[in-house]
Amino acid sequence: MRELVFRILRRGIPVGIALAVMGYIFAEIFLMMMQMGGAAPIPENNAMRWKTPLSMAGFGVGLLAIFECISFAVRRNRVDSRPSVILDQEIAKTEPKQ
Repeated sequence: MRELVFRILRRGIPVGIALAVMGYIFAEIFLMMMQMGGAAPIPENNAMRWKTPLSMAGFGVGLLAIFECISFAVRRNRVDSRPSVILDQEIAKTEPKQ
């Protein structure tokens, strides 16, 4: 379990930062397009500068965590169920301890 948490943190931090930067750029482009289109500035739109990056980073890291948990569970079950691993475990049980 500890391995999974460190793996999510190690992969989630760069993903969150990258998505936050992209979200900020998208929000700035959107606001710039609104101004170029002649729309009157709306004060509520300025909240996009922090809401868009935060939501993109949050969803991205959340999806990454879900997929990492699924892959961790599948990989753990697959590795433990290999015939060679099961055979080694059975041999270890039957060998006399010295």
